[in-house]
Amino acid sequence: MYGSVCESHFETESPPYDCSSRAREIRACWVRCQEMIDSAVDRLDLSAPDSGFPWYKMSKLEHQFVNLRHLQHHTGQLAERIRQVTGRGIRWAGGSDV
Repeated sequence: MYGSVCESHFETESPPYDCSSRAREIRACWVRCQEMIDSAVDRLDLSAPDSGFPWYKMSKLEHQFVNLRHLQHHTGQLAERIRQVTGRGIRWAGGSDV
């Protein structure tokens, strides 16, 4: 892979890849991620009495709720950062009009 490429590189040269090959690569990665996530979720034992971490004293189900809340927290932080940088808010999908 090319890693990060300085933006000034694109001012004088074309990108080191074409859009269609990049799109195929992204789709392939997306499919692989979905497969990995589906497999991991299928293996979760939500009835387990422990979280899987000896220092974290809660059930596996409770741990998953904590994980969701943690994700929501950082999603909110990201939305706020985007709003600060761009001056635009993030539209949230939800409710009956989805």
